[in-house]
Amino acid sequence: MGIYLNPGNEQFAVSVNSELYVDKTALITYTNSRIGKDRPLICSSRPRRFGKTMAVTMLAAYRMCPRG
Repeated sequence: MGIYLNPGNEQFAVSVNSELYVDKTALITYTNSRIGKDRPLICSSRPRRFGKTMAVTMLAAYRMCPRG
């Protein structure tokens, strides 16, 4: 039996259920919900090569699309 560095997932469950956790599958919807709020900032804190630039590029492309 090995030694686990982070046994259990209680801390992960707390993070997922907090307002700070953003699931990238709903990033556009979440970003839209933050516009016009008293705290409209979103922090995308992930390790290197984990999709931060892709997410921002996706949001920038979404912003450029004409509404119709």
